[in-house]
Amino acid sequence: MTPRLFVLSISLLAMLSGCSWLPSGNESAPGVVVTDASRGSTAMRMENAIASTLLADAVALLSVEGAMPLVKLTQLHTQLNEDVNDSLLTDSNRRARQILGFILENEQARRNENHFGQTVERLTHLNLTALDLTTSIEARLAELDTVLSAADPGDTGSYPADTHDGRQTYMDTLSDAFIQGQFRWYDSLTRYDESTFSIAGLEDDSVSYLFDYEPATGELNINLTDTRTLPYFELDGLTAFYGFPGLHSLHAGVDEGSVQQFLHLPGYTLGWALYITGFIAEALAGEDSDIQAYMFTFLRLQVSLAMADLNVHTGVWQPKQALEYLKQNRGYSEARLKLHLREIQSRPGYYLAAYAGSTRMDEIAVICESKPGCTRDRLHQAIVALGPVPFVLLEKRVSEAFY
Repeated sequence: MTPRLFVLSISLLAMLSGCSWLPSGNESAPGVVVTDASRGSTAMRMENAIASTLLADAVALLSVEGAMPLVKLTQLHTQLNEDVNDSLLTDSNRRARQILGFILENEQARRNENHFGQTVERLTHLNLTALDLTTSIEARLAELDTVLSAADPGDTGSYPADTHDGRQTYMDTLSDAFIQGQFRWYDSLTRYDESTFSIAGLEDDSVSYLFDYEPATGELNINLTDTRTLPYFELDGLTAFYGFPGLHSLHAGVDEGSVQQFLHLPGYTLGWALYITGFIAEALAGEDSDIQAYMFTFLRLQVSLAMADLNVHTGVWQPKQALEYLKQNRGYSEARLKLHLREIQSRPGYYLAAYAGSTRMDEIAVICESKPGCTRDRLHQAIVALGPVPFVLLEKRVSEAFY
């Protein structure tokens, strides 16, 4: 088949305004009165200038294609730790230095890992066991099955026509859904900023993914080869997960040319997307039962993919067993499930990391809500404003704000 490309761009508009409780990134270290390095003491300006130069050198090295120059980056990180006065750094420079350390730690772990448990730990930065994950996934699936048994999702068998026009219609409909999602889910955050979100649909037999988001470009790539993999009922789940307030919102505020753009931590990024999609689905109770049922159906697939990911890569299941298990998901064709299984085999740990990260997000939210002044929308804004970070940095920020 000759590849054919369908591309649409969407402007996600800044509909809401107001100040987030999360600082902008130029705040000072505890005990330092001056909040902007450019207005601070000479020593403060110099320390931050040195740090910024070293971080820019790190970005330049990280930008080079090919194997990560671990030795040179480690030298830069050592300089940042030993030659710069931490108490004089702005919060943004301090966080960038910490993120660089996590990037180096992850790369070292990737080179040394030799079993699936280490892979999941690298993708999440969480300490998890297969037994705990299995128990948690089973419990979550039972919850979703209870909800879905009482719901009537309606038509789950509508797909795009297997033609050029059918694929284009799907892209147009998905584009509209992403735009409408901003209005439907706006109160899940306290504010958000304008950004550009693109959808690129490719019809190509060689493509092995179904959906693939590129943070650097804000583009969601979609495999349009087999239209039976793209049911219309899941559009609301897709828009919340990949657009606003999910994956795209989390990445939209990351500065181009920052160290943060090189942090690869799907347990956090995909975990956020799965968590916030679940939060929205729960919030729809009593409002729109059809959309809620469709979103729970989408969520059930994601959770069952985590179980398949775990059991395939720990040797509990063969791929055929995993496929039979995935067929329990109502509304999804065998073609769709087979494509997901190929993803599981080619990218071990990603679906499991997403699930693990979503449960950690929920745990943090429950703890935060028990503290004075913490609400879900304020916490969600904090997460989006921070962008992709290891969980330990999020937990530190939440603790500083409320505990």
